[in-house]
Amino acid sequence: MHSRLLDRWNAISLRTKITGVTVLMLTLGLLVTGIGTMSMLKPVLLDQLDAQLSAASGANYLNTYLFGTSSGSAKIATDASPSDYFAALYDSTGDLVRTNWSNIPFSSRPAVPDHISVTDGKQLQSQGGYPLTSNDGRIAYRAMAQVVTLTSPAGALGTAIVATNTSQIDTVMASFLAIFLGFGVIVIIVGAGLTRMLVTTTFSPLREVEQTAAAIADGDFSQRL
Repeated sequence: MHSRLLDRWNAISLRTKITGVTVLMLTLGLLVTGIGTMSMLKPVLLDQLDAQLSAASGANYLNTYLFGTSSGSAKIATDASPSDYFAALYDSTGDLVRTNWSNIPFSSRPAVPDHISVTDGKQLQSQGGYPLTSNDGRIAYRAMAQVVTLTSPAGALGTAIVATNTSQIDTVMASFLAIFLGFGVIVIIVGAGLTRMLVTTTFSPLREVEQTAAAIADGDFSQRL
């Protein structure tokens, strides 16, 4: 088996070997570069999303855009209030008292617990952004918890959870992958072509020597080395 593989390898021309090795090295280099870039790009995008969630979980944002304090402290923002952020508010006893996105099917909303104590809220807040899924498990979300001061009862502490889906990150990653694969294929094809041309030009004298040696081996002693 080993000798058969060795014979096949020896039967391949030197130009083909060099071209194949060059293409292999280019492919490996591009794979390492692509995987490394994607592994570093996603955390950066998640950090940016966490920063947006941190801003959205602030008291001013929650009161103004999500919980509609102008319409009463017991009322969530209406369906007509557009928001990319899902919000859930827990009172001082840890019970879920308010959410938005009431016009969105329950199965598509983030799967938040029915009870979060203030202590648990502080622990969630300390860990920053964390992943969530929808109630049906089909949609990925990024969430952040914030301990907030409630208006009723005045001065009491509660927990707010703000979440948004990660579709924007998935879109960026998919676009990067498509662009990278496109340019990678072009680089490999151009690299293979240039390598083949360079090897052919460089090894032209050696090919003439090879042809002359073969002619002499066949009995044509009129050839000159």
